[in-house]
Amino acid sequence: MAKLEIYLLGRVEILWQGESIIDKLSHKLIGILSYMAVNRENSFSRNKIANIFWDSSDSNSSRYNLRYNIWSLRKLFKDNNIKQDIFIADKESIRFNEEFNIYVDAEDFQNRLDNFRADSIDNLEHIRNLYKGEFLEGFYIKDSSQFNDWLFYERERFQRDYINVLAKLQEYYKSTERYQKAIEILENMININPLKEELYLELIKTYIQLDNRDLALHHYNRCCTVLREELNVSPMEEIKNIYKKIKKGEIKPKKEKKVSNIRKKESKLNLYYTDKSGLEDLLNRINESKDKEVIYTSTYPVGNIEYYWISEIIDKIIEKHKEESLKEFRRNYWNDLSMINSMAMEYSDNILLNISNEIINNKVFKALEILMKEIFNNKKVLIIINHFNGIDKKSLEFIKYILYRENIKNISIILIDKDKDHENMKEIRKYFKIEYFIK
Repeated sequence: MAKLEIYLLGRVEILWQGESIIDKLSHKLIGILSYMAVNRENSFSRNKIANIFWDSSDSNSSRYNLRYNIWSLRKLFKDNNIKQDIFIADKESIRFNEEFNIYVDAEDFQNRLDNFRADSIDNLEHIRNLYKGEFLEGFYIKDSSQFNDWLFYERERFQRDYINVLAKLQEYYKSTERYQKAIEILENMININPLKEELYLELIKTYIQLDNRDLALHHYNRCCTVLREELNVSPMEEIKNIYKKIKKGEIKPKKEKKVSNIRKKESKLNLYYTDKSGLEDLLNRINESKDKEVIYTSTYPVGNIEYYWISEIIDKIIEKHKEESLKEFRRNYWNDLSMINSMAMEYSDNILLNISNEIINNKVFKALEILMKEIFNNKKVLIIINHFNGIDKKSLEFIKYILYRENIKNISIILIDKDKDHENMKEIRKYFKIEYFIK
């Protein structure tokens, strides 16, 4: 049976029989579909919808515009040999035809949330995965203030529900001592609200349970930096007190926690180290069938230039992939990447953002992770980092970020340098298992 799929959580996408039809729809028509899809069991007044989308027109003009847009959509499906009408309509009202096969991710999200059971963690994870980003991310209609007001409210509502889902998951993973999962959830929440102090406090406490004093202190300093740069305030007293206790060695993980067994993470992403002389043999071993896309990068002794390697990997991705696929990537993420890479500006809105360094980290890391995930998709990819020990600190943090989160599949990373005991190698080795290949 033919199926219409409407995805509103994140970048809007509309599929008909598995293929995108977004380029065949006007901005207004996308808005009308989205507005009706969120409550598709309802019947809508034609006057109300006409006024929402054409609030600057007189009533006759707005009604005509609505009729034309509805006719355009009906024609689209009739041209695809579908006899069933997508709408049930009369002169005064319009609604979706209940017999028309329609899936709406926002409706799925809401239904699962409404029917949530406390013991259904799999259901919560499914809800979490449905939320690909803000409701109708980056979308608005220039001359429809009523629609944009509604959009703002819905965006806030879905994000609030999503944060509540994350909070429930974080509490569950913490209570079952799955601390790495709890950390992942907390980082998601901080990406949404980097000024919420309680999230940093939970992150610090979780790293204490992992017996990782260094990262607990790192996230205290991270919290201080964000609050100082964004609000010009210091952390709340509870965070200051826990910091003092960590420094004095007064806080320890609960004794029954066997944290030593979970300190190092064996990433699902393959991680290798070699020196220059062993690279060819290592490549022959892990890419014998030549089925991996190889991306060769290098670092240089460039002092304190931040994001240098990150900028290079963005350059390589842009150079290697077709312009059409790059243009499909969400523009707001290109805006974030353009803060540190000039080639990304070609695909951005050229908006200069005045934000703190910590917020830049969150935005750039998330945007590059999603770019790599979408561009590489299910490909096998091999990233080579030559002179790894010269990598800048921001880029080193990003390497740790993607190794930890494992959201990008089928990637192998080769680190090349002479000194396997350099501080950068020690930093990676502290948290992740690495396979050494020395000739």
